[in-house]
Amino acid sequence: MSWIPGWDSITSANSWSNFYFWAGIAALLALGAFEVFSHRYSERKDELVARQQDETQRQHDEEIARLHLETAKASERATHLERENLEIRTRIAGRRITQEQHDILHSELAKNPGVFNIQFMIDGESALYASDIFQILVGANWTVDKKEFPLGEIWTGLIIFQTDDPAALRVAEAFKAAQIHFSIGDSEHKKEKLTIMVGAKPSPF
Repeated sequence: MSWIPGWDSITSANSWSNFYFWAGIAALLALGAFEVFSHRYSERKDELVARQQDETQRQHDEEIARLHLETAKASERATHLERENLEIRTRIAGRRITQEQHDILHSELAKNPGVFNIQFMIDGESALYASDIFQILVGANWTVDKKEFPLGEIWTGLIIFQTDDPAALRVAEAFKAAQIHFSIGDSEHKKEKLTIMVGAKPSPF
């Protein structure tokens, strides 16, 4: 028991006062620490979310780029196949004179008409091609002397037989202007007059 009256009650009051003071300080420190932790946690969470979003966007962009590349490759393959198919169709299609070729031939041949002979193989494709050429020559005021089927020989391609007839040169130049492929016959089959041979279509392969 204290020898000073009331000392014990004063001491007790001071102890509780100190306790509450330091408890308040501790609570404030704890609250501050919690706020700091919460702020850092929120920042870390936002950072992780942002990273995840960036990664998701990157993967999305890579997938889109991959799909675009595959689409471009598929389109290129389709174009290549279409080009090959067109080349095959062109090779196996029957020969005909286009409108553009017709106009060029008519313009060139009408400048100086002459006389011609025409021969052709008896297959349907050759006959149609020969008919195109024949109609153009006649339409350009050329005169046909003979229309013949070759006997005992098989010819391929479009041929202008060798001859001393200058009309052959005019027809050859017209064919060149219209970009129509032809060849010149050998000396063994030299003719007296301009003679055009429409042989069978050469093999496309």
